Amino acid sequence: TNLKSEIIYASENVFLMTGYHSIEVIGKKPTLFQGEKTETIQKELIKNAIVNQQPFDTILTNYKKDGTSYKCHIQGFPMYNNYGKLTNFVAIEKAAWVAKK
Repeated sequence: TNLKSEIIYASENVFLMTGYHSIEVIGKKPTLFQGEKTETIQKELIKNAIVNQQPFDTILTNYKKDGTSYKCHIQGFPMYNNYGKLTNFVAIEKAAWVAKK
């Protein structure tokens, strides 16, 4: 994402996980994938990490284009230019398999 939290790049693998083609998510915010069951505590963790320019690693409930939910493991990292200025955040996402209790 850029500093406005807009997605500036998504691999075509986003389609396999979410049903959205990369072109459909470029320019949108990652909240596009959130919904009713997306955990507030995890959203706050991500928001605070971004504000504080810190990496994060969490699992939260996201939603596919067809409305079905899935658990998403997200690892986020701040990216800096050669002058130490924050330029972007990179997020690596994959479907998370959570054991049922």
